[in-house]
Amino acid sequence: MTLIDADRINRQWAVRRGVNSQRGGDEITVRRLADITDPAFGECARELVTRHRDQLITAAATFDAFCRTVGDIDHLTRHLDTTIRGVSTHLHVDHTTLSVVATLTTTAQATGAVCSLITAWLTDTGRAAQLPNGVTVDLDSDDLALTATFDQARAEAFFTWYSTTRETAGTAARKQRAR
Repeated sequence: MTLIDADRINRQWAVRRGVNSQRGGDEITVRRLADITDPAFGECARELVTRHRDQLITAAATFDAFCRTVGDIDHLTRHLDTTIRGVSTHLHVDHTTLSVVATLTTTAQATGAVCSLITAWLTDTGRAAQLPNGVTVDLDSDDLALTATFDQARAEAFFTWYSTTRETAGTAARKQRAR
């Protein structure tokens, strides 16, 4: 039994022991639990939907907690995307691990600036020697586009640092202009 979302993506599945899996026949798509007449399949479907709902609730709570830790993530990602031309920031909740994943994707022109930004973050936080676990960087050798992926803990650390650094840089720039 598979729960498929509106985009036809498999979201949940379950295997029920004791359910007659040798039934054969065509695949059946149901849109309402009430349309399932077999009691064992109906129970399995209800459990599947409940488990999926619980995962969605957990994913939303995880993202909310991430946003509380980081602050105004929409503002931070917009600032990053507009400050470095050619970078695109994407955040999503991995529905397998139920954790936030942040991805910075660049064009070739933005690769150097994003590498410098990541290096500054690592240097400022005492990790300049190597990328920490939870951060992967992939450079496409054909077009020199970069993809940097951060697990939730590293994304929280990076965006918290970026927020502080951005504020500090903005304050310094305002003081410099006032002189």
